Amino acid sequence: MKYVCALIEFTPQGHVEHFVPDLENGISASRLEGYERPESWRPCEDTQYPDRMPVLDKRPPLEDGIGVLLRAPVLRLADPFKDDAAVNAVIERLSTGNWNLRKCGLEGHLAYWIANGARLGHLIQGRIVWDGQNELAAS
Repeated sequence: MKYVCALIEFTPQGHVEHFVPDLENGISASRLEGYERPESWRPCEDTQYPDRMPVLDKRPPLEDGIGVLLRAPVLRLADPFKDDAAVNAVIERLSTGNWNLRKCGLEGHLAYWIANGARLGHLIQGRIVWDGQNELAAS
């Protein structure tokens, strides 16, 4: 059985891979944590990484302290590729700064971190390509 990754995040401490829950096969909301950086990360053999899957570099906003982390909504991966009503609430909270550790889906999670200085990229053919970067130049 292969895990399906929905998001890879990089922090000053390392990386986190968030997996899509598959309750029929006993996979609840889970994740894998490691010490990789974007330059050294490689796909795991037992994990499926959908093409164009988001990759988030949270190192820049976290370099200024953990305040941005404490205000962040909690990621909830029920159906990570489906936009739901929580996204609208997240966008509203982006403008007010009132988070209160509410849960949100993948889109809201990405919106929060990008608005706070994180770098967004996507996995393309097993390689991380940052938005605005030429795909042929990606390492």
